[in-house]
Amino acid sequence: MLDWTSLVLATGARARIPALPGVALDGVFTLRRMDDARRIRAAIGTAGRVVIVGGGFIGMEMAHSCVGLGKATTLVEAAPRILARSVAPAVSAHMEARSRAAGIDIRTDVQLAAIEGDGRVRAIVTASGDRLEADMVILGIGAAPDVALAAEAGLALDNGIAVDGHLHTSVAGIYAIGDCASFEDRRAGRRIRLESVQNATSQARHVARVLAGKPQPYDEVAWFWSDQGDMKLQTAGLAFEANRWVVSGKAEENAFSVYHFDGARLLAVDSVNRPAEHMVARNLLAAGIDPSEDDIAAGPQHLKRLAAGRSGG
Repeated sequence: MLDWTSLVLATGARARIPALPGVALDGVFTLRRMDDARRIRAAIGTAGRVVIVGGGFIGMEMAHSCVGLGKATTLVEAAPRILARSVAPAVSAHMEARSRAAGIDIRTDVQLAAIEGDGRVRAIVTASGDRLEADMVILGIGAAPDVALAAEAGLALDNGIAVDGHLHTSVAGIYAIGDCASFEDRRAGRRIRLESVQNATSQARHVARVLAGKPQPYDEVAWFWSDQGDMKLQTAGLAFEANRWVVSGKAEENAFSVYHFDGARLLAVDSVNRPAEHMVARNLLAAGIDPSEDDIAAGPQHLKRLAAGRSGG
């Protein structure tokens, strides 16, 4: 038994497993932990046909890795477009088109009925009756927060372990961070739970400051990245309420950004192969600056000066 005065829960999340016949067959994988990656690496050498279920970051990154290894790669997604929860429609369309051109067979609006095999996976069957042959199936349909310990301890739960503005749980002395924690995000105007490296490391640093006697509300701008083939996708902010979009750069040059707005208020920015503009976007969101269409048209350097001027830098 260990005594403690402060406790930080960083229990993460577990890969979601669909309730499908055949999901436990040999050759069906998830990718969440290092052991998962090792198992996939050991098996992929003998796999000629790979089916990936899920068109989010994990699924798309895996698809590009597999096609890069010369595998016949099919990706199926239940939503009408890939990356639907993460980026603007224009970014989804661009990344889907380039991914198809790279050799990935992408199928959207597809529901699964079963995974077939004879002890080892042989195919997936869709709800419409299509049968997609596979030597390996990789499931990438999201993750569920690991709250078992928190529930046993009687902590308040709300799509994860509920924490306040200082990442403190409902029980004195216990904090929660990362994929398992849900918190009130000022910019989003709602309680959210994020699954990203940035969120986990930022919250870890924040709790360290709190425990060192330097408490302040957690107020970091969310940001994410994903490398997919020749595309580096970076997103700053959260675009839950977006109803207007402004494009900067040229999609045909594989280098552009999409600014998400709620009316005149900037919510988020998706950038493809424009890392400098991504950094500017993070600064704009942190400073609470809402650029006009003319500001965006003037280019990243103008926006950088706009952000620096407001922040006093």
